Amino acid sequence: QFVQESPVDVVLRVIPAAEFDERSRETLMRQAAMKLPPPMQLPIEERSQLMPNKSGKAPLVMRVFEKSGESGGASTARETQ
Repeated sequence: QFVQESPVDVVLRVIPAAEFDERSRETLMRQAAMKLPPPMQLPIEERSQLMPNKSGKAPLVMRVFEKSGESGGASTARETQ
Protein backbone atom coordinates (compact mmCIF):
# COMPACT_ATOMS: atom_id res chain seq x y z
CA GLN A 1 0.00 0.00 0.00
CA PHE A 2 1.37 3.40 -1.00
CA VAL A 3 0.52 6.14 1.51
CA GLN A 4 1.14 9.70 0.33
CA GLU A 5 1.72 11.85 3.40
CA SER A 6 2.59 15.09 1.55
CA PRO A 7 3.16 16.13 -2.07
CA VAL A 8 6.70 14.66 -1.89
CA ASP A 9 6.47 12.03 0.88
CA VAL A 10 5.24 8.53 0.07
CA VAL A 11 5.60 5.45 2.27
CA LEU A 12 5.23 1.88 1.01
CA ARG A 13 3.56 -0.30 3.63
CA VAL A 14 3.96 -4.04 3.19
CA ILE A 15 2.77 -7.13 5.01
CA PRO A 16 5.91 -9.22 4.71
CA ALA A 17 5.77 -12.88 3.76
CA ALA A 18 8.20 -15.26 5.47
CA GLU A 19 10.56 -14.91 2.47
CA PHE A 20 10.67 -11.08 2.67
CA ASP A 21 14.24 -10.15 3.54
CA GLU A 22 16.72 -7.32 3.07
CA ARG A 23 17.28 -8.35 -0.55
CA SER A 24 13.53 -8.08 -1.21
CA ARG A 25 13.48 -4.65 0.42
CA GLU A 26 16.42 -3.46 -1.70
CA THR A 27 14.74 -4.74 -4.88
CA LEU A 28 11.54 -2.83 -4.05
CA MET A 29 13.46 0.35 -3.31
CA ARG A 30 15.56 0.08 -6.48
CA GLN A 31 12.49 -0.47 -8.68
CA ALA A 32 10.62 2.40 -7.02
CA ALA A 33 13.59 4.75 -7.49
CA MET A 34 13.32 4.21 -11.26
CA LYS A 35 9.69 5.40 -11.22
CA LEU A 36 9.77 8.28 -8.72
CA PRO A 37 11.07 11.81 -9.34
CA PRO A 38 14.54 12.42 -7.82
CA PRO A 39 13.51 14.34 -4.67
CA MET A 40 11.11 11.59 -3.60
CA GLN A 41 12.21 8.73 -1.37
CA LEU A 42 10.18 5.60 -0.69
CA PRO A 43 10.68 4.29 2.82
CA ILE A 44 9.27 0.81 3.37
CA GLU A 45 7.33 0.02 6.54
CA GLU A 46 6.54 -3.53 7.54
CA ARG A 47 3.05 -3.84 9.01
CA SER A 48 0.73 -6.56 10.23
CA GLN A 49 -2.16 -4.85 8.40
CA LEU A 50 -2.69 -2.06 5.88
CA MET A 51 -4.47 1.25 6.43
CA PRO A 52 -8.19 0.90 5.69
CA ASN A 53 -10.38 3.60 4.19
CA LYS A 54 -13.80 4.60 5.56
CA SER A 55 -15.45 1.53 4.04
CA GLY A 56 -12.90 -0.79 5.65
CA LYS A 57 -11.04 -1.65 2.44
CA ALA A 58 -7.27 -1.24 2.06
CA PRO A 59 -6.69 0.54 -1.28
CA LEU A 60 -3.38 0.31 -3.12
CA VAL A 61 -2.85 4.10 -2.91
CA MET A 62 -4.03 6.50 -0.18
CA ARG A 63 -3.46 10.23 0.21
CA VAL A 64 -3.53 11.30 3.86
CA PHE A 65 -3.03 15.05 3.49
CA GLU A 66 -5.09 17.86 2.08
CA LYS A 67 -4.09 19.65 -1.08
CA SER A 68 -3.99 23.42 -0.75
CA GLY A 69 -7.40 24.84 -1.45
CA GLU A 70 -9.29 21.92 0.10
CA SER A 71 -11.47 22.74 3.05
CA GLY A 72 -11.86 20.87 6.29
CA GLY A 73 -8.76 21.81 8.23
CA ALA A 74 -7.87 18.28 9.33
CA SER A 75 -6.00 15.76 7.22
CA THR A 76 -8.18 13.11 5.71
CA ALA A 77 -7.41 9.81 4.06
CA ARG A 78 -8.37 9.80 0.41
CA GLU A 79 -8.46 6.75 -1.79
CA THR A 80 -6.87 6.90 -5.22
CA GLN A 81 -7.59 4.28 -7.85
